[in-house]
Amino acid sequence: MNLVPEQYQPEASVRDRVFAASLVGGAALLVVVAALGLYFYQQRLQTKVASIDQQILQVNQEVASRERDDMTDAIVLQQRTGDVKRVLDQHVYWDVFFQKLEGVTLPTVAYSSMSVDVAGSVTLMAQAKTYDDVGAQLLTYQQAKDFITEVNITAATKTSSSSGTPRTGTPPGQTAQPTQSLVTFSVSMRVNPALFYHR
Repeated sequence: MNLVPEQYQPEASVRDRVFAASLVGGAALLVVVAALGLYFYQQRLQTKVASIDQQILQVNQEVASRERDDMTDAIVLQQRTGDVKRVLDQHVYWDVFFQKLEGVTLPTVAYSSMSVDVAGSVTLMAQAKTYDDVGAQLLTYQQAKDFITEVNITAATKTSSSSGTPRTGTPPGQTAQPTQSLVTFSVSMRVNPALFYHR
């Protein structure tokens, strides 16, 4: 509020008016420049914050992925350790099986080859003197229910062997040994797999 009447107020010079206008204009320009500077600075800060948020998200995803991978590796390692423990706990022992097989084998039967797996499947190639011996051997297998669960004779063939050549020191015209016949037979059986494992 101006208490001096208007007619007594001094008139401002043109120079003073220009100065005042330029001062007001400069102040306004300074406010606009400051506002624009603050706006761009805020945009730059928001861009940096968004970039940092993206980096944090990527790091969190990598950490979660590595935790999953570590967990998967731990599960696989635990399974492998369990497999090794089972193998060690179920070490295969053949002595009980061979003792039992020897106990049920007739004196007139001899084995020429054998195929055995620890699941209990057994295949034997054997020889006996006669078909009666083969039948008696089958009966002996069938009676050994404590370890043989199933048995079959899959083939039996009678063969004769005679060299017909003289032995060393044998006079000419004499043969080394008489003709001998054998029955070759094949046996397929299932045995109790527990025989192979030490408990």
